[in-house]
Amino acid sequence: CNPFGCLLNFVCACICQIICAILVVFAIVLFIFWLVLRPRSLEFAVVDASLAEFNLDGNSLRYDLRINFTIANPNERIGIRVNEIEAAAMYQGQRFAAAQLDPFYQERNSSDTKSAQFVGQNIVDLGQAQVSNYEEEKRTGDFGIDVRFNMRIRI
Repeated sequence: CNPFGCLLNFVCACICQIICAILVVFAIVLFIFWLVLRPRSLEFAVVDASLAEFNLDGNSLRYDLRINFTIANPNERIGIRVNEIEAAAMYQGQRFAAAQLDPFYQERNSSDTKSAQFVGQNIVDLGQAQVSNYEEEKRTGDFGIDVRFNMRIRI
């Protein structure tokens, strides 16, 4: 047996055991941290919306949409800082408007009302079936508009 080979194997085995032990301890600490805080996502609910204009002329969509919504933080132990928030309005899978909202801090177990407005004109690429769907929705006065929120948060 080569004494240097045995020593090298022993050192490598010790280093591997130390690294594994550090990883296990880190995973346990992370798991305990998660158990204590149990962070949950912010909850959004639209309070009211008004659509003053929503006209499609060819591929040009003119719109005037205003929404009021609540943002609730269901976490009991942590507040959430929202550094960036963008509301994007979509119609039949086409994004037609976006609005940047002001950054804010959401206290734990609290809710606040915010608003966003989308006013302007944009080009949308709707197919024949989507245009027919628009005409039907215009006739009934009931448009299916989605609003999605993209955020950058910090806990």
